Amino acid sequence: MSKEKEIKIEDGNLDESKVAEENAETVQENEQETPIEEEKDPLVALQEENAELHDQLLRKIAEFDNYRKRTLKEKTE
Repeated sequence: MSKEKEIKIEDGNLDESKVAEENAETVQENEQETPIEEEKDPLVALQEENAELHDQLLRKIAEFDNYRKRTLKEKTE
């Protein structure tokens, strides 16, 4: 987790080299905390995408079927 560091300003003078050091340290800490995603096997990635698209298709079919049934029911009423 990122630690917030305070830069103390004494007598209104700001030491720019300290600010640059603090910023560099913060950047290094953030880079260490960010997990690096491993590249997936292209076949596995395509299989996951296929499964996701198949799920979306099934949901759209069910949604359309419900719409069709609802409109038929409304017409008969």
